[in-house]
Amino acid sequence: MRRPTPKAACVNSSAIASPAFIVGAALAVLVGVVWNLTGAWKICSDAVSGLAGDFRTAFAAIKDVVGKTWEVIKIALASGDLAGAAKVGLAALKVVWLQGVFPLKKAWLELNRSMEMDSSEEELELYRNCCAEFGVRECPDEEAFNQILKVLGEEAVENATLYPDEDEGMTM
Repeated sequence: MRRPTPKAACVNSSAIASPAFIVGAALAVLVGVVWNLTGAWKICSDAVSGLAGDFRTAFAAIKDVVGKTWEVIKIALASGDLAGAAKVGLAALKVVWLQGVFPLKKAWLELNRSMEMDSSEEELELYRNCCAEFGVRECPDEEAFNQILKVLGEEAVENATLYPDEDEGMTM
């Protein structure tokens, strides 16, 4: 093995000893330790492996659909039915799209469910009580809507107040 030149050794050691590298490495170690100690690593790795399994299942099903579709398209083309081949191909494309998107939708729904489950029953009961206390309000027009916003607070007024627009009615 060749020894590095003095210039290369100097560049290598300065890169390793640079503050940015040291801070980045320390941050990576800290994140790893916290993830391991809090159990977040296990949660994330389980979620990723579950998503990977869903994708494997989806792609196996997609491969099956594509294979069967290709056979039908070949038969349709051999008999001169170009329109039929196109219909089969487009229908298969829709099926493949839905099968490919399914794991993403499933992961999104599981994430939402897990976030809901992270709330304690006491916290959920507090939200339920606040909603019940606020009640159902009549909102027949823009003025009534804006009055409800005033009850909700300054932030609601700033972000959702409806203003009259002569051309198109009310806008935000």
